[in-house]
Amino acid sequence: MTKKARIYLAAFAFLPISGHAQFGNMNEAQMQQMMQQGLKMQECFGQIDPSAMERLSERGQSIDAEITALCRAGNRDQAQSKAMAFAREMANDPAIHAMKKCGEGMADMLPKIVTESEDYDNPETSSRHICDNR
Repeated sequence: MTKKARIYLAAFAFLPISGHAQFGNMNEAQMQQMMQQGLKMQECFGQIDPSAMERLSERGQSIDAEITALCRAGNRDQAQSKAMAFAREMANDPAIHAMKKCGEGMADMLPKIVTESEDYDNPETSSRHICDNR
């Protein structure tokens, strides 16, 4: 797998997944359509600036290390604040918007698998703590 492909796959880790059962219910025509959409998505990703993708990957790894260190040091509030700030930063990043646009066709194909991004100001989602996943 190429470095570029690994970066794209890492980017999809940001997409929330609600379940995998939908794949088993697809017929052959739906699977073909999904594969064609996947090729379109791959082509679309190929048009995104690789340096922007690399920047996002490096920034994500750096923030992850900082948050992990804060959690291990018992600085839960600071870790949570850093995670929320990073989520907002990513939500406003042009490369993330481009990736989301590339993935829109797949979201249409699999509406129950790919969901909208969480609302980070929503009390329901903000009650989750970043340190609980570490």
